[in-house]
Amino acid sequence: MYAKKSSLSGFTLLEVMVVIAIVGILLALAAPSFNTAIKNNQLKTTAMSFQALLKYSRAEAMRTGESIALSPGSGYIKAETTAATPVEIRRSTVPLGVKIDTAVTSLQFDSRGFITSTGVTTGTREFIFCDSRSGEKGQKLSLLETGVAIIKEHICT
Repeated sequence: MYAKKSSLSGFTLLEVMVVIAIVGILLALAAPSFNTAIKNNQLKTTAMSFQALLKYSRAEAMRTGESIALSPGSGYIKAETTAATPVEIRRSTVPLGVKIDTAVTSLQFDSRGFITSTGVTTGTREFIFCDSRSGEKGQKLSLLETGVAIIKEHICT
């Protein structure tokens, strides 16, 4: 009788090691691109979170008939009432490493939803979100007199 050959198939150890090496090389080449994308998304998310805080604060001021002030803290921007004892109504975090550049020193929505601010008292108020990378994409939030906030890309310097 003839012995039947086994029909087991699979990958050799050498083939598996070559595939792992190729995947490792591809990941090493792609890592800087992922890092840039993550940082760009972090800036965009921070700007959008601030935009949401502005919209909410304006709507809350009109709903309650009470002025709402926005003020920065360590790693956050908060919205609070302007009563004798302020009540915080919402907070937006600012990730470590993200800088907000603006000429506005204080910002407040009155009961009609209009803006009052110091630093910039008329026209468009601009908030620029950048990190430590210069020449990279940042985000610029323009707050119009009407309370509408528009976000556009901005090249950081």
